[in-house]
Amino acid sequence: NSGLLGCINLTGKFSIFGSLGLLAFYNSLVSIIEGIVINYRLQQLLKSGLDSLYKALNERARLSDADLVKMERISFQLAEIEGIDKELCSIVLKAANVGLVGVRDEIFEKIRDGHASIDDYTEYLKHVDYGYEILKDLDLEKDVLDACLYHHEFIDGTGPKGLNGDDIPKLALIVGISEHIVLLGWDRERLKGKYADEFIETAMNISR
Repeated sequence: NSGLLGCINLTGKFSIFGSLGLLAFYNSLVSIIEGIVINYRLQQLLKSGLDSLYKALNERARLSDADLVKMERISFQLAEIEGIDKELCSIVLKAANVGLVGVRDEIFEKIRDGHASIDDYTEYLKHVDYGYEILKDLDLEKDVLDACLYHHEFIDGTGPKGLNGDDIPKLALIVGISEHIVLLGWDRERLKGKYADEFIETAMNISR
């Protein structure tokens, strides 16, 4: 049964009960290993799917490859400062905007041109709920789901969900500030009070 993995020869005297017990243990071990392999493959498939969706959605949002690199640089640098795993940050960055699939094309055009109205921006913010609904039934860490739902929250409590200060997950703040700088085009003055000063300083220096 071990195939290319090799085999183990057990010699000695075994009772029928000992042999059955050994087989039962073997079957349990194989099931555990198969579960680990299947889970790993599903995770890889999910990551691959997120990569493709991330690129497609950001094309709709009128983001260039240089823009995406800038978002990653901001997010990864802030994650390193906060002691957050870079791979987890990468997954969050790609999962956070899955909900953009529900936003109309013309909204992106207005945002990129700087002509978005309050109603346009309100509609745009609905993507956090769309994304959460899409992702909530997948095998994702709570940190990923929370960042998807709360990445437009501000420490002053003026975000769509009304969270403030330390109630907002760090990953959500990290992805949020990178999106506000690169996609929404916010400058230092507009970011002031919405994020911690050190977040703003670091992110703006990287975005230059």
